[in-house]
Amino acid sequence: MLKRFIISIYCLIACVSMQAAGWSHEEVPSPKVQGQDYYVSNPDGVLSTETVQQINELCVRLQANTGAELAVVAIKQFDETHYDPHGFSVLLFNRWGIGSAETNTGVLLFLAQESRDVQIITGDGIAGLLTDGRSGHILDKNLKYLSKNDFDKGMLHICMDIEKELMKDENRGKLFLGWKPEKAEVNYDTIIYFSIGFVLMILLGWWGYRKMQGKPGQKKQERQEEAWPVQLVAGILMFFFPLPLLLFYIFYRILSSRLQDIPPVCSKCGHDKILLSKAEGSTYLTPAQLNDEKVDSFQYEVWRCTECGEIEVVQVKGRYHYKYDLCPKCGAHAMDTTKREVLSKATDSKNGQQKNTRVCLCCGYTDSKVLHLKKEYVAIDYSKYNDDDDRGSSWGSSRSSSSSSGGGSWGGGRSSGGGAGRKF
Repeated sequence: MLKRFIISIYCLIACVSMQAAGWSHEEVPSPKVQGQDYYVSNPDGVLSTETVQQINELCVRLQANTGAELAVVAIKQFDETHYDPHGFSVLLFNRWGIGSAETNTGVLLFLAQESRDVQIITGDGIAGLLTDGRSGHILDKNLKYLSKNDFDKGMLHICMDIEKELMKDENRGKLFLGWKPEKAEVNYDTIIYFSIGFVLMILLGWWGYRKMQGKPGQKKQERQEEAWPVQLVAGILMFFFPLPLLLFYIFYRILSSRLQDIPPVCSKCGHDKILLSKAEGSTYLTPAQLNDEKVDSFQYEVWRCTECGEIEVVQVKGRYHYKYDLCPKCGAHAMDTTKREVLSKATDSKNGQQKNTRVCLCCGYTDSKVLHLKKEYVAIDYSKYNDDDDRGSSWGSSRSSSSSSGGGSWGGGRSSGGGAGRKF
């Protein structure tokens, strides 16, 4: 009796100290300090005592019948400055070690009242039975309770749905033995199919490359037009070999985007021009163009006529042309967005604001701009889900009389982050 009183005082003190900043995953109290048959951590009193007892009874029954270990955490607030809801839940799952260390059949149900987050995290050995899609369906089915702040009913029904899914006859045996993905048989027809597809991809790639080589003085558009038969054949074969031909399509787009006009003849004397080396050509570039090359937003080709010496500078996109904007001060394409600060978050009723700060990497010029963030609204159709109010709140099993008051422990399981999460 004295020990439980001391534990209660400890939880109360921890709750008060964490109220301002929110809980970290290391400070959420484990229910196992109360005994082996305790599975619910409710330090902020989000759930009623009756609901906590009902969920504990459900978890005892679930572990006895399937070997799966279900932990439930309901808090008012977690430390959102250091965590997102999914990451917080996974860290908490692995810190406690929910589920058997041999089979990893653990499940964590997590709720944060202030941020309106609910998460289901599955252990690695149960992820193939309680899939991400099934976990999301269970959450969607019960969001109608959580959105009305009926946390007792919502959390209890989510636990009941998890139990119902894991208690299916085809799942119970797999849970005790540990779920493993079924080994796929070697399908030689598939191997032949992909082999033909990749051979076609190589042949089309070679054909397209040769078509785009072009002739002296030919424009980029003309070279692309000459390759239209390659595109036609690839488009027809795409219906039969979508994956290999998708790789060809990517290669073709990259090759096409990098095409340049074949060196033009001199406009004065009609002779060919030669491409100057980087060192020699840089003497004909402006300071802004040199800065473009420095940050690789653009590169410049300098051509000189072999007869009369006429100079032509051709601009070519660099690797980071999409990243930089034009600097209004020095004229270089070197303006980079270095900071994005959210001034106010977008909600379902109003727009938010974000301040972007840009700095020129060449001259150091700095400016800023405030952008408007669009409203966020997600509508969920609950009409397709049946109301499960008739499931009742009566429970056939009673708490095991073997509960230990001397503390318990989790099974030592781990999760790689499977499951689902929702806002309510």
